[in-house]
Amino acid sequence: MGIRETLNRNPAVTTGATIALIVIAVVVIVWQLMPARGGSAGPTKAYYSVDDGKTWFADDYYCIPPYQHDGKEAVRAHVYQVGEGKAFVGWLEKYKDDVKPKLEKALAGKRQGPLPAEFMDDSNRMIKKPGAANKWQVADFQIMSSLRNFQTPEGYAREIFPTEKE
Repeated sequence: MGIRETLNRNPAVTTGATIALIVIAVVVIVWQLMPARGGSAGPTKAYYSVDDGKTWFADDYYCIPPYQHDGKEAVRAHVYQVGEGKAFVGWLEKYKDDVKPKLEKALAGKRQGPLPAEFMDDSNRMIKKPGAANKWQVADFQIMSSLRNFQTPEGYAREIFPTEKE
């Protein structure tokens, strides 16, 4: 006896099996669409520099640059690497003086979850390339796009972040 004949003789079993398959499919789809749980939603540390990008150190991602670190002004250092090559600071970042207090208030005690919009707004940032001749300038979309897609003669660089051990 074939499968088709068995299904025709047992409509209740056929209906139950069909419903079970639909429920399993819906559960799988919902499970795949749910946000990841338990893992990190993003970096918890970032790189900072106190010497115009010559060296850098890892600190809490939620630090709002510029801030004092060992008596010196620290700014965010966006560190890049091409392949397995030597890491380098592609650009430095800090927040405008009038924005920094607002961000500090919004982030008071917060070390996870979504950041305030001001934290992500490029127009609240001051950026510069490492080097004494470079001046801080207000970020805009065009500048930030070119910085985030950093290309060197060796190829495209990817931004790297500190590990939890740093």
